[in-house]
Amino acid sequence: MNLPGSKINLLITSIIALFILQEVLIPRYIAEPYPALKMPPFRGNTMNENGFYETINVEIIVTFGPEDTMVLTPRAFLFNAPPSFHWALLGNFKPTEKSTGKQPFKKLEFLRPVFPGFFISRGRSTYDIQQHSQTADWLRTQVKAIAPHRQPENVSFIWYREQYDPGSLSQSNREVAGTTTIQL
Repeated sequence: MNLPGSKINLLITSIIALFILQEVLIPRYIAEPYPALKMPPFRGNTMNENGFYETINVEIIVTFGPEDTMVLTPRAFLFNAPPSFHWALLGNFKPTEKSTGKQPFKKLEFLRPVFPGFFISRGRSTYDIQQHSQTADWLRTQVKAIAPHRQPENVSFIWYREQYDPGSLSQSNREVAGTTTIQL
């Protein structure tokens, strides 16, 4: 097959453009391109500037009344979801700024039936999750499955930043990184 020079240049430029799209646009606007386009880095935990391993952890506290609470681990709370999805689901409840009122993808709303995950993830991460009645409904369903005869008032997600000493692997510091409370 004999291609003129300009077509070869166009082909090479197109391939380079696809690589740039893969690395820049897909992770920013859609999701991580794993494992279809590339493999994850598997870098593990690195030490912080003080020489400690640092992790983020979450406790879920369900309040049923003034003196009635239940503390749950992510695994217990998300019992009906595959473990590989736990952190993606919990990421929706990280403490964030309140809604700015902007809806950057409103013009693409007609694509919601085709790409529902794209719009759901943007809605939860961009806007105040308190404003989504679907969030409260889903949380209420999760709590009712765990404690069927109790009426939940709210669910709090308490995020902790934990540090571990690399020598002894004992926890050296634990501080609250933020809290998100959803009224039910």
